[in-house]
Amino acid sequence: MKRQLTLLKGLADQTRLRIIGMLFHGPHCVEEITARLKMSQPRVSRHLRILREAGLVFTQRDRRRIYYSLNDGAEEAVAQLLGFLEGWLADPGAGGEPPAAPRDRTPPEEDRLPQPAVSDLEDFLL
Repeated sequence: MKRQLTLLKGLADQTRLRIIGMLFHGPHCVEEITARLKMSQPRVSRHLRILREAGLVFTQRDRRRIYYSLNDGAEEAVAQLLGFLEGWLADPGAGGEPPAAPRDRTPPEEDRLPQPAVSDLEDFLL
């Protein structure tokens, strides 16, 4: 259970998801990631450390630069998880939906949160 919690913690941040999205296309060094995300190097390094601790990325040194890549198993796990989330967001009635609230506790229509679209997930990652 601890492994799953660590993995979910690694994925529980928009910046880390964006980094993972970049690493799906190949290895990147910190300088490339900071430039693309327009963030400071210490902040990006902190996110990369969390991803490394979650077992999602590994490092490889090339002279003065350290390149980050997705672990082989992590790539498949992340793709499956994101595929599940995409399907769940597209069809909220397909499993994982919380039970309906009692009638007297249902918020009025104007107070309900909108259902996220599949494109929201893509925008979130990129």
